[in-house]
Amino acid sequence: WKYNSIWIPGFTKSLLQRADNIVVVLDASGSMRKQMSGAGASRMAVAKSALQEVVKQLPGETNLGLLVFGAAGQNSSWVYPLGPMDLTSFSRQLSRIAPRGGTPLGQYIMLGANRLLEQREAQNGYGTYRLIVITDGEANDSALVERYTPQTLARGITIEVIGVDMKATHSLARQVHTYRRGDDPKSLTQALVSSIAEVSFDQNDTAGDEGFEIIAALPDAVASAALTALRQSGNEPIGAQPKPTPSASISQPVSPAPSTAPRPIPDNSTKPDRNGGALTGTVFTVVIVAVIIRIFLSVVKRGLRG
Repeated sequence: WKYNSIWIPGFTKSLLQRADNIVVVLDASGSMRKQMSGAGASRMAVAKSALQEVVKQLPGETNLGLLVFGAAGQNSSWVYPLGPMDLTSFSRQLSRIAPRGGTPLGQYIMLGANRLLEQREAQNGYGTYRLIVITDGEANDSALVERYTPQTLARGITIEVIGVDMKATHSLARQVHTYRRGDDPKSLTQALVSSIAEVSFDQNDTAGDEGFEIIAALPDAVASAALTALRQSGNEPIGAQPKPTPSASISQPVSPAPSTAPRPIPDNSTKPDRNGGALTGTVFTVVIVAVIIRIFLSVVKRGLRG
């Protein structure tokens, strides 16, 4: 694909198109069978109704995914895999959810976040990436929640939590971007509207465009390397061990023995050859790193804005 005058190997225009991505993590533990205060219906029934109503308001280009834990007879955690909206299919899968099991919330934060990271890599960082947690209780795997939540936030993914008919504020309220209470059908629906329907759909991604303008001024080889690194930066899977830096795997050269021969006077009048040989490896590396840092910071800033 060609961006202005740059040929970018391995990239297509579709990868750079903006799309907004939402993964909903829905609690289907046994406690969701309880009747919601003043509702005359179970917490799960109210949550389903609110979800059904709110997703209808999403723009058609939104990618939506639904992860459910604790459901009876559940064959897959992904009730609706992250992808383009299909209201008929979404409604059919949502209606089949029946609460039964426990609350492995930490595990599902990891699953949802890693899928969003995959999507962000596919979209080359463009768009928004949001994880919405709907739950009525604390996690059974609190240690994993404490471990995976900061990792998810550090990668620029927005986490919002809705506490369903909870007597006490959920512990995640102190860690995530936004916490809202859904103590009755009206407040639960409003919490979902605020968390889901208010995603930024501004297509004028000036920060990203600015980044590409910076790359446009660079040699093709440098621009290609910068874009490839940007696509991979900050997308390490949640819970994975960090990859070693390239320098860590390079053996250090053995220093030569001191020489008694007189040192030549350095020639500071080096002229570039026809291949641009005057640019040393150090300068080349600094240029790439500077571009990647500037663009990556703009991507993370957009992710934190949601």
